[in-house]
Amino acid sequence: MNVWSIILQGIVRQLRNLMKRRRYNMCMIG
Repeated sequence: MNVWSIILQGIVRQLRNLMKRRRYNMCMIG
């Protein structure tokens, strides 16, 4: 396992969580 691959996976997970939160917020506002 490369260190960069692990870091990229962590960033992708954070981005996905942010997108999910934004979607839920939009649904709640809508």
